[in-house]
Amino acid sequence: GIEKGYVFDWYKDLGGRYVHIEERNEFTGLTDNTGKDIFEGDILLIEYTTTPQTRMITVEFKSSSAGQGFNVRPTGNYKIIGNIYENPELVKE
Repeated sequence: GIEKGYVFDWYKDLGGRYVHIEERNEFTGLTDNTGKDIFEGDILLIEYTTTPQTRMITVEFKSSSAGQGFNVRPTGNYKIIGNIYENPELVKE
């Protein structure tokens, strides 16, 4: 997680290592509704076209016996509203 008081150029990963902010995440190959590239660690607002509901998710790379990949789909209606490094207050505990 983010160490309070540190400059956001570096963050402490779950293993306790300090990682430069540009090495922290992978590009998903997708863009949001405004054309911004979506990266692992981004926080997205999903707008559903079939219902008036919205939902927030954090982009994560998942790996299981069924396969591996990001938890976002190419057909999603996404808007980037922040990321876990610069906007930790948006992440639900």
